[in-house]
Amino acid sequence: MNCVLCCSMCTLYKNLYDDHGECNGIYDMTVKYFDPMLLIPASSNLTEKKSKIICNECWHHIATFHEFQQIILKAQLINEQTKRKINTKTDTDANDSEKDIKSSNVDEHVVAVNRHTSEDEEEKDFVQYESHGTDYLSGDDDDKPLAHFIDHKNKKSRRWSLRLKARDDPNLETKSSRCSKQQIKSTVNEAKEIVHFQNSCSRTKHNLNKTKSKSLKDPSKVAYNSVEKTRELDAFIAQYRQELECDICNMVLSNFDSLRAHFSSEHKTRCYVKCCGRKMFRRYVFAEHLRLHINPDLFKCDLCGRASKSKHNLILHKHLVHNESKQQYECEICHRMFNQKPTLTRHMAVHATGTKDYVCNECGKGYVLEIQLQSHMRTVHNVDRICDQCGKILHGASALRRHLREHAGIKKPKWPCDQCGTELMSHNGLKRHKLAFHHDGSTAYVCKDCGKVAASANALLLHKKNVHEAPRKFKCTYCDKAFKKNKVLQEHIATHTGQDLYECPHCPQTFKVSANMHHHRKKAHPIEWAEARQNRLQLPKVNLNTVTREVVM
Repeated sequence: MNCVLCCSMCTLYKNLYDDHGECNGIYDMTVKYFDPMLLIPASSNLTEKKSKIICNECWHHIATFHEFQQIILKAQLINEQTKRKINTKTDTDANDSEKDIKSSNVDEHVVAVNRHTSEDEEEKDFVQYESHGTDYLSGDDDDKPLAHFIDHKNKKSRRWSLRLKARDDPNLETKSSRCSKQQIKSTVNEAKEIVHFQNSCSRTKHNLNKTKSKSLKDPSKVAYNSVEKTRELDAFIAQYRQELECDICNMVLSNFDSLRAHFSSEHKTRCYVKCCGRKMFRRYVFAEHLRLHINPDLFKCDLCGRASKSKHNLILHKHLVHNESKQQYECEICHRMFNQKPTLTRHMAVHATGTKDYVCNECGKGYVLEIQLQSHMRTVHNVDRICDQCGKILHGASALRRHLREHAGIKKPKWPCDQCGTELMSHNGLKRHKLAFHHDGSTAYVCKDCGKVAASANALLLHKKNVHEAPRKFKCTYCDKAFKKNKVLQEHIATHTGQDLYECPHCPQTFKVSANMHHHRKKAHPIEWAEARQNRLQLPKVNLNTVTREVVM
């Protein structure tokens, strides 16, 4: 067998893997000094792993160097400890000498006070403060900037002591050395600054030490946990994907590390695994995706039942949709509440007023803001998708996803109302239903164009869109008339062709217009019509007596 390091034939060797195909201690020591790709087999086969060996000569060099490295590390550790002890002893001696010097300064100040008891009370207070305050001036010499600051203040205090002596010595020039009351006050303030500065520094130092002690972790434990986590992920991936295929050249490799090395050496690009049309660049992301294949409800919201693709998306969904932060933003115009400020900002475009200068080139619809036109182009035009299974054309990517779920046999979830039991087809539909049917009636929404009163903002916006804003783009091919809705156009064309579009459910009579059929049912079949009205959920009318706020839109 050949050694994986020196590539020579050998009869005496060491195995890198045990009988179960797991890495042994020899592998763990060798991988510290050599590229792991030399030691990893091409496949996860047990026979292939057992063929990975190193000769006794190579192992002797590795073990010798490892022993030499441990001796060096131990020597460096002892050297560092010795240096710390010497530095600690030096700092202690320096502290003692400085304290002796400062205590002598205190004695000088006390003598000056005893010799000049006839001075006024303010000077006495200052000297007493100096004599008792020098203990604060000693400071902590471990902190060099603080010691320098305090030493500077001590020099000022010694100059002040000399001035006090010169004041009562007739041989000295008393006029220039005598201190005024203003100088006494300034020196007292300086001493107070020293005390305040030292206290703040000691608190800061204590907080830093506390933070460091919390943040320090054993590097060996961190590295061990990381390696163990990687092995666990590799073992989980191997259960469902024993081989990983390169998306570029279709080469098959045994694990994620081999695939990463292949991408780096052959394609010079970042490694990824492709599944379900997604590129996953990290090992844990791919493992999370595999768990989603095993359990599609793994990241399902416990509040609304919506399934997310990852744990991160589930957390983001709860924050955005269910507002776990409990903070809301209110629109100042229609008083609608939003969970996020950017959502409120986008909503404000609905209330924009002015000339509609931004016109769609496809359908001719105009908008006040450019962002409204961009949203229109993104959601209305060039968004059709074709199902690759049945060829059906669907409007938008979300509609295509819902349609593909039907092909997969996944039942579309219903969203029941907790107040009346009505089942809605989407979460947004449930919210609109509650705003329309279960409002408290305290707010009335009034159309600024015609004065129509609606119970919810969505109802009024729908009215404005259908009545005041929708263009007459559905034109009749028999005459010059145009209509806002395709249904109205079809009923108009029926008057030209004579074809009936509707049939009464209670008798064989037919109609061209749906309004005529409803009028017929009310007059000819009043009992059946009344029963249908009772079973149908009716929109509550706005009671003007209970309205406390009006919003004009």
